[in-house]
Amino acid sequence: MPYFKNMAIELLQANSKLENVMVAVEIGIDHQSPNQDVGLFSTQVNDTCPSVPLIDNVILDSQTKGKWVGLFAENSSVNSLSRQYLEGDERVYIDGDTHPTQYGTGVEDFYNGGYYFDQGDFSSALHGSPYSYNASANQSITSAYRFMLTDGIDFQQSLLAKVENGPHGDLEMCTKSIAYYYSSPTHFQTIDVVDLNSDSSISEHNYTTEFEQQCQLMLATYLDEPATVLNSQSCEINSGNITFEFHSNMVGKNLRIRRLFDNSQPDQTADIFINNVFQGTFSYVPEKPMAYIPSDPDRKWQQESIDLEIDYANEIKGCLDSTEQAELEEEIDDLETELADLNCN
Repeated sequence: MPYFKNMAIELLQANSKLENVMVAVEIGIDHQSPNQDVGLFSTQVNDTCPSVPLIDNVILDSQTKGKWVGLFAENSSVNSLSRQYLEGDERVYIDGDTHPTQYGTGVEDFYNGGYYFDQGDFSSALHGSPYSYNASANQSITSAYRFMLTDGIDFQQSLLAKVENGPHGDLEMCTKSIAYYYSSPTHFQTIDVVDLNSDSSISEHNYTTEFEQQCQLMLATYLDEPATVLNSQSCEINSGNITFEFHSNMVGKNLRIRRLFDNSQPDQTADIFINNVFQGTFSYVPEKPMAYIPSDPDRKWQQESIDLEIDYANEIKGCLDSTEQAELEEEIDDLETELADLNCN
């Protein structure tokens, strides 16, 4: 838990009826200064009770760069002893995605459990359900936690994590949660957008297809909740290349490309080339095809992002003829020799 100037650790007693609470504390401090770009530990508390039908309950909303590393939550029923509140899926939106970047399969699954934690209360090092009970004749309560020390979720610009209200999103329930994450100022920026609804955007970006494409307006929704409606061009090309230009005065080795597509269409994998140099592949994975597409055919819009680490030397070579490439390689070799002589890397 890095800090630069000072820190404070406090234990708050919210229940005034508790007496003689025993607390054991052991604190270790590393006096080495952290890196200047390290994220600071943060927490966020959310309490939704009762829930609103078809509006997911927020468990973390951060408008920074960071990593989500843990969650404790207490979910409960309203006017029922049913534990269907454990059937809701978590939906995580990273860096402004409208479509869920990560789409879960159920509350207990998120906490590495199953079947409503039918083996009873348990507490492991990184996950558990420490208590569950019926608070009254019409309220069931279940707690759970997960520390994502090896599988934390990174985000560069923002993260919004929500949990669905029961199996269909319309269950009245309560969710209290505290999320643990690291945050730092974001340097993530949108460079450019190619908009197929705009003739000027198509022209400005030199958007072309190798073979004729078929386009039509499609009015559909994403898989978020409440569902976002979008009326936009959906274009299809059976084979061949699609080329366009991005415009940017920024220089950096990391680039994220995000595409928007109709997830009801099969086989939409696509290789990505920058200046004729292969960089990566969009691997088409439709989200929730059995759960949503047949029952709600309007849930078609899906986003997919891919992070690329650009090799600018190879990228530049893709624009050069053989003689120019040989000269560039010689200059790179000379520079590497000079750096070696300086014992610098």
